[in-house]
Amino acid sequence: MKEGYKKDKGQREEVRNLMMSEGYVEFADEAEKAKAVRNDHMLDAVVCCLAAADYLRGPVVEPSKAEERFARKEGWIWVADKTGNGNRESH
Repeated sequence: MKEGYKKDKGQREEVRNLMMSEGYVEFADEAEKAKAVRNDHMLDAVVCCLAAADYLRGPVVEPSKAEERFARKEGWIWVADKTGNGNRESH
């Protein structure tokens, strides 16, 4: 997968499909499903909700030292650490 999906409709579709295939999200209908690809802001909102749920469940993937500066400027999406190496405890 490329760096981001903001300007790439194909990337947004790939992200949406991955979230659906992994069982992370269901859309109300085909119109909402299509809107998540058409509108990058809607997909941002879906990813944000999933990230919030992951963060609350803890542990999550934290930025590496090399990524810290970029994360402080651009933000960081906190996703579940499925490797078991996360060091943030759940709340």
